[in-house]
Amino acid sequence: MASYAEPADLVKRFDAREVAQLASDTGEPVGSVTLDPVVLLALEDASGDIDSALLAAGRYTADDLEGLEGNSLALLKRMTCELAMVYLMERRPDLSEEQTRRHEAIRKRHLEPLRQGVNVFGLEATVEAGQPSVEGPTVQEVAQLNLIKTHSEGRYYPRRRFPY
Repeated sequence: MASYAEPADLVKRFDAREVAQLASDTGEPVGSVTLDPVVLLALEDASGDIDSALLAAGRYTADDLEGLEGNSLALLKRMTCELAMVYLMERRPDLSEEQTRRHEAIRKRHLEPLRQGVNVFGLEATVEAGQPSVEGPTVQEVAQLNLIKTHSEGRYYPRRRFPY
């Protein structure tokens, strides 16, 4: 399963020097961020978090997200990259309390709406699914049913009332 964002998307959204430094375990920045396994793993972990949140709500499927385009795709990539940066930063043992709070806020901002089933990406099928539809027989269809209650109104049964 591929991640929802590529390392190139991560570098577009964040400073490449910072990403290279966070991906390194030696203190020297990694040579190529786009090929680094630590960066790829962080993006896959972030995508896994998004998939997990999707399954909790059941509004979207992974197939829905793979068909995104335009602004919705940009939002998905942003979410994936921000979560990946959280994973890269958490590799460092010297996280401050402020950074930990910020990381939790990022997770909550991106994952909670998905877990709650909020229509984050505005897919047409999910927009229509949220619209109530009221369907029922028309007055003519009820009259054509030839019900005994219809023929004996007033004598045995109260009059039929329609809401409109």
